[in-house]
Amino acid sequence: MWKFLVKNQSIEVLEREVLADHQIQYVQFRFTFDGDWRRFHKVVQFTQCDETYNIVLGTDGTSLYLPAELHVGAAKMSVFGYDTESDTTVRATTVPVTLNICPSGFVGDDEPPIPPTPDLYAQLLKKI
Repeated sequence: MWKFLVKNQSIEVLEREVLADHQIQYVQFRFTFDGDWRRFHKVVQFTQCDETYNIVLGTDGTSLYLPAELHVGAAKMSVFGYDTESDTTVRATTVPVTLNICPSGFVGDDEPPIPPTPDLYAQLLKKI
């Protein structure tokens, strides 16, 4: 399990482990939010190559699974959040953290398809 502290505009890695590719719903990320972040509607964003995956935490969520679509190489992770109670648009962002994903050694001829990470719109509709 990976643990992070989100404070102001930074993400501090509190606990880490090796990340291997070909995992599905296995590597868990847990977040602690400090200060103003507690009131925000939060989304964790992963970017690798030209692909972006957003996972909604909402206002109370603190954990998620690493998107299975990420593969060997560097991936960036950041958090953004919106103050849904404000009369004006308030968005908080963080500087990204680089995650290094290593080859797993998994070989599978008839491996099941990776369930796609739902897009941001689909996740928000599900929460509603």
